[in-house]
Amino acid sequence: MELFPRVFIGPDCSTSLREAISSGLQLRWGNQFSVTNGDLIQFRDGDSLYRLGENIRNQEVYLVQPADTDVHFMRLMRMIDAALLASASRITVIFSYFPGRQDRKDRPRVGITAALLARMTMAALGECPSKKIMIFEPHCDQLEMAFNGQPSDKLWATTILLDAFQAKYAFDPAVFTVGGPDPGSIKLVRKACAILGLETYFHGDKRRVGDDKMKIVNIVGDVKGKKVIIRDDMSDTGGTLNDIVRFCESKGAIEAYALISHGVLVDPAIDLLLRCREESILRHIFITDSVNNDHRQFPEELITTVPCGDFLANAIFLNATGGSLSQLPGM
Repeated sequence: MELFPRVFIGPDCSTSLREAISSGLQLRWGNQFSVTNGDLIQFRDGDSLYRLGENIRNQEVYLVQPADTDVHFMRLMRMIDAALLASASRITVIFSYFPGRQDRKDRPRVGITAALLARMTMAALGECPSKKIMIFEPHCDQLEMAFNGQPSDKLWATTILLDAFQAKYAFDPAVFTVGGPDPGSIKLVRKACAILGLETYFHGDKRRVGDDKMKIVNIVGDVKGKKVIIRDDMSDTGGTLNDIVRFCESKGAIEAYALISHGVLVDPAIDLLLRCREESILRHIFITDSVNNDHRQFPEELITTVPCGDFLANAIFLNATGGSLSQLPGM
């Protein structure tokens, strides 16, 4: 009998992500494959314990979990510790969302959170004989250094978001352009341009005006008379997206669509973006299910949630069978 790797879907993954990873792996490995069970035991004082549901001694293990909150990150640390102490021979950690937007010391007396969380992850993996990190669309592109040289792969959502967009709206390269809210989004924008066959793009000039507040003060590039596709890795308050849409409109853009990998969208982001849609050129927003929004129902006229589970299942399959992740769409 073929020995499959053990795949554990974390307790904070969305239902759609869990189901799509499971069905995607069954499609590739056959119906005899199943995602391995794990249990989160929650104590009354707020502490918790993660227990693996099967023996994994000397086996390859994949752990999938979003880390969009400190609690979710620490649950992943418990998953890693359980796998390590259960004598897994190889552990691959897959962040469907990697936290820690602070990726550099850009003002006095602050820490670099992304590097801290990367070091904590490596510390949890400890003396595992073989370990690997996969991150679905990281906020900062330079994370490899923070993982102490450990192999890490970045997985990009551009293709699955563009496929969903083109399934809903007609795309004409003569009238569309792609851009992002700041220079940090240019790599994502260039990927989208390469897929769509566009040569020019734009980006916003963004300045910090508060701890979690940025303001668009200008746009670099031409959007006059264009339909714009705004590409970014995440939206939490919706403020940056609202600003770039309205700034594009002030520069002559006629329609705006947003492709956002991680739809964190904390309150009151939805109200802000609904108002933006009513008052401006914003037409629709596409997000993935990389973070768990099972408890929320987004307005259909505003947001489409694009499943990313089959994409991650393909990444797991290719990695486990010795394939190249360059075979993934958009890589």
